[in-house]
Amino acid sequence: MVENVTHEHIASFFLVGIPGLENVHCWIGIPVCLLFVLTLLGNSIIIATIKLEPSLHQPMYFFLCMLATNDMCLASSAALKMLAIFWFDAHWINFDACLTQMYFIHTLCIMESAILVAMAFDRFVAICVPLHYASILTTSMVTKLGLVGLIRGMLMVLPCPVLIKRLPYYTKYVIPHAYCEHMAVVKLASGNTLINRAYGISVALSVITVDLGLIATSYVKILQSVFRLSSQNARSKALGTCAAHVCTILVSYTPALFSFLSHRIGKKVPPSVHIIFASMYLLVPSAVNPVVYGVKTKQIRDRVIDLFFTHKKFPENMSIFVLTGFPGLEVYFVLFAIPFSVIYAMVFLGNCMILHVIRTEPSLHQPMFYFLAMLALTDLCMGLSTVHTVLGILWGFLQEISLDACIAQSYFIHGLSCMESSVLLAMSFDRYIAICNPLRYSSIL
Repeated sequence: MVENVTHEHIASFFLVGIPGLENVHCWIGIPVCLLFVLTLLGNSIIIATIKLEPSLHQPMYFFLCMLATNDMCLASSAALKMLAIFWFDAHWINFDACLTQMYFIHTLCIMESAILVAMAFDRFVAICVPLHYASILTTSMVTKLGLVGLIRGMLMVLPCPVLIKRLPYYTKYVIPHAYCEHMAVVKLASGNTLINRAYGISVALSVITVDLGLIATSYVKILQSVFRLSSQNARSKALGTCAAHVCTILVSYTPALFSFLSHRIGKKVPPSVHIIFASMYLLVPSAVNPVVYGVKTKQIRDRVIDLFFTHKKFPENMSIFVLTGFPGLEVYFVLFAIPFSVIYAMVFLGNCMILHVIRTEPSLHQPMFYFLAMLALTDLCMGLSTVHTVLGILWGFLQEISLDACIAQSYFIHGLSCMESSVLLAMSFDRYIAICNPLRYSSIL
């Protein structure tokens, strides 16, 4: 029986997810889903804003559109299978499907690095040779740079699945990973994998070395030009245009570099830590990039507010209030908005999941879980009553509120607070009956 298995080429792989954390996969799926939703929403807003606003039809924003599109494709390539593993136990993946996922993920990662290089070149031209900016970075040049990045990624990664297809896979089929990563797949082969390992390392090192070298060279030239400026205001303005790009570089390369090193030389790093970092460098930058550019780039921030959050006009005879938020901390509002947005999304997603699970699982149709559903529904309503106003203040597009709306919000907030307290009281009564009078539990509740 064993001999037959060893001579049969396997047709599918088994993706473990995060080794050692299988019991909490359902909970790990929540931040993964949240990051995926934020990636799609944030990058879609960036692309729509640039498309709809003619003043943003410039090379810098065209590169940003490329980055946003690449981020959505990269997140979709990885997150969908991760969620299938974490929430639906869909661990098996076809051999060819695994190689396809691996190809797209690594191609898109190399493409992202190329876009960051192009954006650094854009900043170099804009600051160091501003008079030639329009003649150098034409629409044709931007298109060519994008195509070069795409073709480079496709050609560099193509040998990886081709070389893997030539390897024998007989006994090992369990991939201790949340997606099909090149080295994780290569390690399962029964034959000599020296060529695969050498090529994978050479591609990774060449991309990181060349791209980071080009980015570093661009910024050295930029700093030299900036420090030659006589005006402090001009220096600050020039460096300010690079802030978002620098943040994106740090967010993109730091977890990727850690994942690369831990996979090859970090023998003592727990597998779960490696998998988490490997997943982070695919999902976190994709979700953070639109936030960084939305916050750091004034042109995009202003256009997003104008296009999607137009100020409501109140009649002249209507009483209105101005909500100040956190007095004295106005300069930090944008920073506060990020955790508030994440918490709001988690509240909405988490409570919707609880309601869905209780509704669809017959074994949970019991008083204890009915009270939990009431609590989740109350929390949802509480979040809807408050957080959208808080975010409006923090993001700077909704600080005025009419008298009637203010009274209505006050009524709902205090009413829901009292209701939440009542639900907690009912839940304690439920536990009292279940523990102190269990024989009469079903007749009382």
